[in-house]
Amino acid sequence: MALGNHAGLGTSSNAIVLNIDDWVICDQSGSAFNTWLGDLRVDVRPVTGAGSSAQFAPSTGSNYQNVDDAAPNGDTDYNASTNAGDIDLFTIADAPVVGAGVLAFKVSTYRKKSDAGTCTDAVVVRHAGTNYVGTTQSPSTSYSYGQNLYTANPAGGALTESDFNAFEIGYKKVS
Repeated sequence: MALGNHAGLGTSSNAIVLNIDDWVICDQSGSAFNTWLGDLRVDVRPVTGAGSSAQFAPSTGSNYQNVDDAAPNGDTDYNASTNAGDIDLFTIADAPVVGAGVLAFKVSTYRKKSDAGTCTDAVVVRHAGTNYVGTTQSPSTSYSYGQNLYTANPAGGALTESDFNAFEIGYKKVS
């Protein structure tokens, strides 16, 4: 299994440009997300450095350098593991607006299965020394995204700016 990440839409040969303002789609009946949320912004927070675990084997350089690309580069650089339980974690850039609320965050990985047999992985968020493993997913033999959306602190309670800024994010080879 090889993992990398990127942020953005489209590819170099088929770019997509979206200019959307105040577009809201809600499908969680009875939740706070079915009311107007006000003026919001969405930001991508890139990987900025190594976290507290680097158990996958990097194809080159350091693990975090193989997942800090602005656009996915496939097999150019990646981290790989054949060991169930291995975890890579990374630091991310702080929330861009000091004092702003954090309503939700999504962790995305760009990965593929590179060996025969069953393979599963999961997103990991580390908070206050504890790893919170997301939903187990099964990558295919072609690159695809694995992701988890969080509308609360994985440790419990509301999302705060200070907690968000302290999170490490990454992935785990489950099987």
